[in-house]
Amino acid sequence: MPNEIETFSLHGVREVIPSGAVHLERTVNALERSLTENHGLAFDLSKSLIESACKTIIKDRGGDPTTKAELPKLASSVMDLVCVISEDIEESSEAKGSLKKTINGLLTSIHGICELRRLFGEASHGRDAYFSQLERDHALMVAYSADVIVTYLFRLHKSVPNSLGNARILYNNYNKFNDWIDDQNDTVKIFDYEFKPSEVLFNNDRVAYRDLLIDYMEDDSH
Repeated sequence: MPNEIETFSLHGVREVIPSGAVHLERTVNALERSLTENHGLAFDLSKSLIESACKTIIKDRGGDPTTKAELPKLASSVMDLVCVISEDIEESSEAKGSLKKTINGLLTSIHGICELRRLFGEASHGRDAYFSQLERDHALMVAYSADVIVTYLFRLHKSVPNSLGNARILYNNYNKFNDWIDDQNDTVKIFDYEFKPSEVLFNNDRVAYRDLLIDYMEDDSH
């Protein structure tokens, strides 16, 4: 009886995935299943996962994610946005050089994933009926790399300050602000149903919610 294939989980991505990111969740689920059911799809899905993360971060920060740029260029743009090396580290220092090499190494990994997807992805191109797929260990390496890259980008995205501007606003990202609204306004009641004032404002007038949020963040008294 053949050995049962171990299940695979994107532990890092699952810790940082944005709330309500349905498309990203579907991609994560599909990638995890592929490593058990058809590992050839992992090359396609790993690239798709990184691409979705990059476009999400660009949109979150007020950019245009509809660009047709190839993934390496998208990833480079995202790293320019979030891979901010502290000014406390001297430009000429060995530490700063090492950080830059590591970031460039991630970009090199993304290039490699794109190439492997082109050569071995089962969903991207029609294959000869006798096409020989790489072994599962190679697919696992690509999936683990995607997990590390996406987790790293999202963690930096959450930690690096972002001017609201035209950036995407997610309700669950501003709990303190939401509590401030709720404390100063009565609960909205419709028959037996009750709604938080902050949720009502967010869902019905996103522009007003944004304007209040900007004022709230600029007020040093909070």
